Amino acid sequence: MPSRCAPDSSWRSRTDPCSRSSRAWCIEDDLTGFLFGAISVDACLEAIARAFNVFGNSDIFMTMRRLAMARNFSWAKPAASYQDIYGRAIDGFQARHVT
Repeated sequence: MPSRCAPDSSWRSRTDPCSRSSRAWCIEDDLTGFLFGAISVDACLEAIARAFNVFGNSDIFMTMRRLAMARNFSWAKPAASYQDIYGRAIDGFQARHVT
């Protein structure tokens, strides 16, 4: 199933996520899904063919599924990073503008 990036829901619905390589931040090619680079029918079909091959091997499919489902896509870590960055920016602004 070509996907923008919903590896958790794709795997729950028993489909291998296939996506453009621009979504590599959430899918690792041949590890948690299948990426294709070119914007073409052939490239997409090649990724789908790889997905079908894995789907036919239940051991590999289940391993990929477990790896994908174990990924953490919550906002907790990015939010903490943003909070730190904005906190430092505010501190720097206040330090320069305190009279």
